[in-house]
Amino acid sequence: MNKTMQASFDVKNITDEGVIEGYGNVFNVKDHALDITMKGAFSKSLSDIKSNGKTLPLLYQHKADEPIGVFTELSEDQHGLKVKAQINLDTQKGREVLSLIKQKAISGLSIGYRTIREEWDGKQKANLLHELDIHEISAVTFPCNEASRIDLVKSLLEHSQLPSQPELEKALKETGLTNTQAKMIVAKYQPDRKDIKDYSQVELKAHISDCQDLLVDEVDTSAWELIFS
Repeated sequence: MNKTMQASFDVKNITDEGVIEGYGNVFNVKDHALDITMKGAFSKSLSDIKSNGKTLPLLYQHKADEPIGVFTELSEDQHGLKVKAQINLDTQKGREVLSLIKQKAISGLSIGYRTIREEWDGKQKANLLHELDIHEISAVTFPCNEASRIDLVKSLLEHSQLPSQPELEKALKETGLTNTQAKMIVAKYQPDRKDIKDYSQVELKAHISDCQDLLVDEVDTSAWELIFS
């Protein structure tokens, strides 16, 4: 499955020539999508990139038709994925992005990847990413601390975990619902939320199905009156 992970780009150095250095991902930290990147997760992908003589593109906001540079160095250390990129200053967008990075208007780096091997850790309530195949890295506006709550809830549901009421409310509001509408839906589908271990398999599947039906990418808010009339 192709996914993206967003993180604050811990920039260590920026030059006027468009060279940026820092960490694109940090190991052993749970992000807002409940993913934890394990040490060594990128090693095979980085080896393949090197052996195939490929160049990993630096994109802007994941737009494949808008590359703004290339990564000249990619490596793993004890801390995470260390990167060095050269922004192409011969392009207008490259010059704009470099200026925005310096201004800290762009402070995020998002990795486009395919999951090769992962493991759900019920104790940590997290998805452990053991092996990832990187296909691009983008400069993005929002870092992980502003990531979508919808991604978090979907991740829980994928692993038969139920979101808390606040988590579900926030996710629903991101689809365009008002605070009142979100609270009404949560009250209907999770009126007396029990501990996960207290649900029967039938109840658990029913609640998960209800939550999944609510999490759509675009919502016609006028339709909710029909649903609850």
